[in-house]
Amino acid sequence: MKMTIDPSVRMNNANRSAKSATPKDSRATAIRRQYGMTQICLQTDGCRKGMAGSCVFCNYPCGRLPSKDDVPSIMDEALSMVESEDRSILIGSSGSLLDPLEVPEDILRKVLECIEGTDCGKVLVETRLDTVDEQSLRLLQECLPGKKIEIEFGLESSNQDVLKYCLNKDVDLRTIDKQIELIHSFGFTTSANVIIGTPLLGTEEQIRDAASTIGWAMDHGADSTVLFPVNVRRHTLLESMLHKGIYAPINHILVPLALSGLDDRALATVSLSWADPNQIDDDCIIARPSDDGCPGIYEFYNSFMAADDPADRRGLISSILAESAIPIMHSAPKGSLMERAERACDLLGIRMNEDNLPLP
Repeated sequence: MKMTIDPSVRMNNANRSAKSATPKDSRATAIRRQYGMTQICLQTDGCRKGMAGSCVFCNYPCGRLPSKDDVPSIMDEALSMVESEDRSILIGSSGSLLDPLEVPEDILRKVLECIEGTDCGKVLVETRLDTVDEQSLRLLQECLPGKKIEIEFGLESSNQDVLKYCLNKDVDLRTIDKQIELIHSFGFTTSANVIIGTPLLGTEEQIRDAASTIGWAMDHGADSTVLFPVNVRRHTLLESMLHKGIYAPINHILVPLALSGLDDRALATVSLSWADPNQIDDDCIIARPSDDGCPGIYEFYNSFMAADDPADRRGLISSILAESAIPIMHSAPKGSLMERAERACDLLGIRMNEDNLPLP
């Protein structure tokens, strides 16, 4: 009798193989500025979950973790990019900043102490939610006494099957409430990252999944959300799906379509994060969402982020939808998400034996 191997296991092995080819980055940090915020990514050996094969779309530059003695000079150089009008700093790593196996506590402490010396009033810490515990939160509290602190974590979807079969992302939704409560008990806020453009979903499913996930995050205690249109990054399973015709980048207009379904509370607290090809040169990205039919989308993004009132934001959404050509909605692939993942693995040629070992 032939043994059926769960497609998420097959995807995990293929994704691990793809990510293993990621070249090392010689920079100590990567810097990006957007909307009054400087984003600093501390280069490390990489995300432990990612290197094990998790997450089909995510793959960030990795390099060599600096020594404790090198941190002050590296952070001084990175923080010199912070401009006087910047109100906040987002500090992350090649994976999760609060993962002690990726960023040891003595190095993290040095990084945080450097940030405490800046004039920015708010610090956002990007990390997986499963790396957050009392010890890590206490360290943030100790090292950043003069800052407002926010934990930004990857949620991506509030559908457990989407997480497993479409994204191969190891997130247990049952733990979210408890972790957010723990963060709030230290007086910190939380922000949940949500994506639009999930593979193996039809267009309308992609829109619904993003909108429902934003609402779910707010209902489960998140203080805010960030919506990311998916980019296809090198050395990921999503890149393989792109080349095989299994995945196509979304059109940017899906973002305002998803936003139009939010209630006022969710709409007032959602931020947008996108890679504008005119401003961000990221050679790790090989395919971006299309702006065909919506030439004003980047102006919309800027205006949306500058607006605070949900009524103003709704007006902007109505305007961009009225002036844009709505693309053809791709129908959902047939079958359950597990069946879709199985077909994708077959098309990608991902073969394994009964011991879960890859076959040539």
